[in-house]
Amino acid sequence: MPKRIVDGEGLWGSKKILSLKEEHKPEYANWVPLAEANGTFELDPRKIWLRVYGYNRQKVTMEFVYELLEDLVTAGLLLAWEEDGKVYAFWDGQDKVGRLPGPSEQKKYKNLPPDPPLDCSKEKTLEIIFRLRSS
Repeated sequence: MPKRIVDGEGLWGSKKILSLKEEHKPEYANWVPLAEANGTFELDPRKIWLRVYGYNRQKVTMEFVYELLEDLVTAGLLLAWEEDGKVYAFWDGQDKVGRLPGPSEQKKYKNLPPDPPLDCSKEKTLEIIFRLRSS
C-alpha cells in the first residue's frame, strides 16, 4: 500500500464529507490509505477493521465499520464491485489529477487491484455491503 498525502483543500471543503454523520467525518481521511496507487482496495470489512482499528482503536466495532461503509456510499464517496470472487472499492473522486500517481508511475506498483468498471453505482454498492454484512 503506497503512502498517501491527502488533498487537504478537497477534504476540508467536501460537500460529500459534510453529508456524513458527525462520527464518520474523520474516518474518511483515516481510510484513504487503504487504497492502492490506482485508488482501489479490497473491500473486506473484517480486514479493514484489523488494519485500521485492530492495533490502536480496538473499541471500534464491526457494526461501526458497516455503518460507516453505508454512510460513505450514501454520501457518494465510495463505490464497490465484485470481480474474481472478491469485492473491491474505489474512492469516487480520488482519480482527479494530482491525487493518484499517473499511469506511468502506477506501473512501478505490483499486484494493483483492478480498476473500477464503468457501471459502478451506489445501489449496487449498497447491495454488496448488505450482502457482506449478512454473511
